[in-house]
Amino acid sequence: MPRTQDDAALLRDWAGGSQGAGEVLFKRYVQRLARFFRAKGFVDIDDLVQTTFLSCLEGRARLQEHSSFHVFLFAIARHKALDALRARYQRHRDFDPLERSVADLEPSPSQLVIADLQRQQLHQELRRLPVDLQIAVELHYWEGLTASEVGEVCGVPEGTVRSRLRLARDRLRRTLGM
Repeated sequence: MPRTQDDAALLRDWAGGSQGAGEVLFKRYVQRLARFFRAKGFVDIDDLVQTTFLSCLEGRARLQEHSSFHVFLFAIARHKALDALRARYQRHRDFDPLERSVADLEPSPSQLVIADLQRQQLHQELRRLPVDLQIAVELHYWEGLTASEVGEVCGVPEGTVRSRLRLARDRLRRTLGM
């Protein structure tokens, strides 16, 4: 399988029975998805990554609704993360990803070990952000998605994403003393 084959074509080939195409997609995105789920304090990362890929394959007809496979995949990952948070924290029936952070639900900085103190502090402050702000920051800065693409993932207009990014940056500056 050539490395240059685009992701949408790989998904079509995988759906058509090419195990190799699925393996290439998995290799391209497994670390990104794992990082995405790890940042929310999940320990069952392998299960979440696998169910995200399975949903990607099952929902491949919806790929055309998104600007790219990358956006499509992270839209699914976001839904999986929110579903898992809701299921894990059923006692928080009012779970709102714009109001609740991972730290609100289960403070567990010891789950993640980060060698560099500044990275650890940034990571902790990111986890204190409301989930949808955290997701916007991660997708924009770590995954390189545009505000428009983040909007597709989160199901909100580009302007809302820009507002969320500005709000998240302001909160991080205040809490980190920048």
